[in-house]
Amino acid sequence: MANPLRETSVPLNTVYGILFAISAGHLINDTAQSVVPALFPILQDTLHLSYFQIGLMTFMLNMTSSVMQPVFGYIADKRPAPFFLPTGMLMSTAGLAGLALARNYALLLLAVLLIGLGSALFHPEGSR
Repeated sequence: MANPLRETSVPLNTVYGILFAISAGHLINDTAQSVVPALFPILQDTLHLSYFQIGLMTFMLNMTSSVMQPVFGYIADKRPAPFFLPTGMLMSTAGLAGLALARNYALLLLAVLLIGLGSALFHPEGSR
């Protein structure tokens, strides 16, 4: 018996431009996330942060990017959410700008939170 889905399906060609754009976005997103730990020594000296404060920043970055990613993935699996891609990149960009402009620890934590959430939002749709 022939498969009725196979007979009616139309073969789709790979759109390499979109594939490369998403891959570049993924690279930029992961690079932006890895900038935060690289800046710890500079931030520690500039803002006179304690090891506890640096640890809290690490905790926030890892919890938002790693723990929230499956949550956003679950949401995206239930209903495709292509707006997650640009929203994630915008949040990461805002977080990087906030990281550069942060004058106090609270703004620094907010920037790290945005970077982590941006990464968590980007990955489920970016890997689809």
